[in-house]
Amino acid sequence: MKRSLKFAFLLLAVSTCVVSRAAPLQEVSFQEAYDLAKDYAPDVAIAQYDLERASANSSIAMSRILPQVGMFGQWSSNNLEYEQGAMFPDQNYPGKRYGIQVTQALLRTSDGLEASRSKSLEELSAEQLKIAENELLTNLIEAFLSVLLAQSQKSAAASEVAAVTQRVAEASALYEKQLLPVTQLLETRSRLYTVEADEISASASMEIARERLTLFTGQQVTPQNTLSSFSLFSTVSTADDAATLAVSHSDRVSAAEKSLRAAELAVSRERATWLPNIDLSLSYQHSDIGFDNLSAPARDTSIVSIGFNYPLFEGGARFAKIKKAKAELGGARVKLEAEIRESRARARAGWLNLRSLEQRLISTKSALAAAQASVEATTEAVRAGVATFSDSLMTLAQRTAAETTYNEAKFMYVMGWVELQLSIGINPDTIVPKLSKILHGG
Repeated sequence: MKRSLKFAFLLLAVSTCVVSRAAPLQEVSFQEAYDLAKDYAPDVAIAQYDLERASANSSIAMSRILPQVGMFGQWSSNNLEYEQGAMFPDQNYPGKRYGIQVTQALLRTSDGLEASRSKSLEELSAEQLKIAENELLTNLIEAFLSVLLAQSQKSAAASEVAAVTQRVAEASALYEKQLLPVTQLLETRSRLYTVEADEISASASMEIARERLTLFTGQQVTPQNTLSSFSLFSTVSTADDAATLAVSHSDRVSAAEKSLRAAELAVSRERATWLPNIDLSLSYQHSDIGFDNLSAPARDTSIVSIGFNYPLFEGGARFAKIKKAKAELGGARVKLEAEIRESRARARAGWLNLRSLEQRLISTKSALAAAQASVEATTEAVRAGVATFSDSLMTLAQRTAAETTYNEAKFMYVMGWVELQLSIGINPDTIVPKLSKILHGG
């Protein structure tokens, strides 16, 4: 009885798993996939938290040069006992002391520069968040298009399987009538087994591509079907224009500029520590106890004071801090120059690559049309008896290869367009809606 129950539960679990895997995946547009990925991506979340932390540090640094207001109070029960023989009686009395104090920095140059530096670091974190979003878009569109490419390859393989299956049926009928050599029949069947294996391989590649897409979206989804043809236009007319826009609008260049500004302020801040710190303090106190908590007449005390602080020697730490800040400044300058060079090169290469991909897309589309015409002509020739089944199989394989190459060209063209847009500083929130509409015919 127990074994029967265990077997029943096992059978139920297996059937549930099979049903869940057989359930159709949710189809999503690229816009929907991007929204899912943006909420799910850990790199974007980390960059967002880094921005919040930098914003908090900026507020903390600013607070050091703003007025500081504090209240204080003390309520005590005092028991005073004198040694034996003293002329004073023992006392037991309550005491209180309370007041308010306001302090304002009059001269704290280093703190002011640190507040400016922290603000630059906050802006740097904002740029790094944009960079994380750009990288997410690049990775997501690659994964998204990989699924679409795998789907198209599977569809092309399935189409060839159907066509070769029909050729096998025709070859078998002719062979039974002794109108076809056995070699051609066997060749046709062999080709059928090959394309069936290609279809299985394409199905596996599609599932793998979907799993990679899941890494970014966090859900089991599949892309919506795309248009058979589409056009993506760039507003950049020359490679030089692309390079100029990249330097002016690139998030990486902007981040390097913010980092350089923060390094410059760090040097100025360390130099400013050689200046004195001067503070103004205002305090008011009410108290009825005096020194050593002895009872005293109640009184109000108001104090206005100016404090002066200037450390003379810190064991050489000041020189070391300035040296460190200058080294970081030098590194920031080199990094900015490197980012400018890389952004220019990336934008120029992206523009040239998109031009070549556009020409490749046109050529592969023409090749596909020619391959389709060849299949139709060869089919008619086989029926007319002026071509062999081998010729028909060859043209079918050429059409499948041409369709695969055309689909690869389409998706490489999309990738090239996205990379160019990102390299010249176009925001992902501007790119994604446009790309999604073009891909899905919105």
